[in-house]
Amino acid sequence: MHSHPPQHATIRTWRAPSIGVLLGVALLLIALAVNGCGVKGPPVPPQRPPLPAVGDLAYRLSGASVVLSWRLNAPLEKAAAGRSEFVIQRSRNMLDTPPCENCPLIFETAATLPYTDAPELQFSTTLPLEAGNHYRFKVYLQTGSAKGADSAVVQFDYPGDDIPPAAKETP
Repeated sequence: MHSHPPQHATIRTWRAPSIGVLLGVALLLIALAVNGCGVKGPPVPPQRPPLPAVGDLAYRLSGASVVLSWRLNAPLEKAAAGRSEFVIQRSRNMLDTPPCENCPLIFETAATLPYTDAPELQFSTTLPLEAGNHYRFKVYLQTGSAKGADSAVVQFDYPGDDIPPAAKETP
């Protein structure tokens, strides 16, 4: 008889990973969760500072025209100056039409005036008027597709050329 040496079965036991390995895996998962998967969103254009506001809008009647004057609250950057213009908007209603208290005001562009370097940032333009209308005007600065804030609105009635001088100017 042959005798075979006894065979020993190898039993492997599972050992828990060390605390250092667990801590490393946890930190890696947290870093991935905070930083995301690396997929970027759509590009965002740089934020431009808002355009300076138009202030002190005033009017003066001159015959069958109105002279609008205003100032810009801050100078424009040189790069924006060549691409900028003032947009003068007008709303008008016939004087013989009853006022509508809840109707929205509809403004249309009456004129545009290219921005130029002006002393003390003062600007003006003259526009024709039609007799028998109540007028409202406002002005804003526009550079490319960027629109500045609207000025305050000036308003007046223009029945015709026979208006008394006291009613021809803003206070």
